[in-house]
Amino acid sequence: SSAAAVAAAAVANATSNAVVVGPSRKQIAISGLTSFLSYNADELLKAFLDKCYDSCSYIANGYFQVLCEVYSTQPLHCAAHLGLTLALYKMVDSSRLVREDSLSMLHVLCHRAWLNSQQQLQMQAQLQMQQEQEERDREKQGLLLIQSNQEKPTSGNSTTVSLIAGTLSTATSTTTSIATTASTLTPTPTPTALMPNLATASIASSYDISASAVLPYEPINDAVVVLGSLQDSFQQFQYEMSCKLAVEHRALSEDLCVEMMTRLLECTDRLIQHPVLTSLVPWMSNLVFQPRWKGTWSEQLLRSMYWVTVRHGLQFSLEIERLWATLAATTVHRNASTIVDFLMSLGMDAALQGEAAAMSEFFAVGKRIILFLARVSPQQTIDHLVYEISKHILKVDEEDEDGGGGGG
Repeated sequence: SSAAAVAAAAVANATSNAVVVGPSRKQIAISGLTSFLSYNADELLKAFLDKCYDSCSYIANGYFQVLCEVYSTQPLHCAAHLGLTLALYKMVDSSRLVREDSLSMLHVLCHRAWLNSQQQLQMQAQLQMQQEQEERDREKQGLLLIQSNQEKPTSGNSTTVSLIAGTLSTATSTTTSIATTASTLTPTPTPTALMPNLATASIASSYDISASAVLPYEPINDAVVVLGSLQDSFQQFQYEMSCKLAVEHRALSEDLCVEMMTRLLECTDRLIQHPVLTSLVPWMSNLVFQPRWKGTWSEQLLRSMYWVTVRHGLQFSLEIERLWATLAATTVHRNASTIVDFLMSLGMDAALQGEAAAMSEFFAVGKRIILFLARVSPQQTIDHLVYEISKHILKVDEEDEDGGGGGG
């Protein structure tokens, strides 16, 4: 009995000291956020997007993982430029899992935003061709009936003519049905221009990317992944991807540049700042500023670029100079004149504040931007500077004359 008591006590002690194995706090948090976003996608999508750019990488990566999971399983109403900006932004993250999720998100985005629209256009074109073929068949049948009535066959030949007409009509309808069936059964060629087509074994091996990452429009289950951890590798891949997308989807350039430049102002990770600035260059080459830039996307982008130059102009001088030079290089659209006009307006606002520090900062940054513009578009930059300065001098002289006349 004493031995049994000792054994029971040992079992009870072991049971009390047993460790209960369960999900970690991170897994519980991710599961809860996934359910929260799944059932409140319209209301919480913007908040989750903002959290993906959080200064704390641990929080940002967790929200990004949840967003990618929900985005791949549910049709979230996310604008194409927002999803593309986030994918390019996370494509150069230091975490391998985040880079894989970013490419998976880009893969789903290409399917939903561009492949589906292309398929709809093809279906509409096929339907229109079928309708035109049916109209031609009806016209042929009508001409055949008119011809038979004009010939006025005898009673002995009427049966023969009617049989011939019926045979031709049957043959025509059979041909139409066969053509329709063939067009329906013929597989529609997959448009390879929608997803950046880098699908060669050499490119995949040099960028350390799996084959499913570069083959266009593989099933979503075979999502794109980045296998390597070499920083130069995935940064170069991000730049190549950005160049390809900028050529194929020029319409997104304005919104994407504004969104990416705005997010860059909040970014504190230098490993992300450099490749993001580099990936913006091909999109900037598509931009054409409006002459009346105030209150438009042009003003928003120029303000963001100005403050990025203020904060990171010394750290990434070559990258920022390349952005301003890319904008000014399109001399046909006179982007340099719009930038000079914006700087003059910004300088007047700084002068009205009356603070010496604000004026000193503006002159330091403004002169650098003017120098960047003059290196690629000297004539346009100098001409517009002279025009703006002459206009302000003339305005001051008129005010002085009005003041002097009033005093007399």
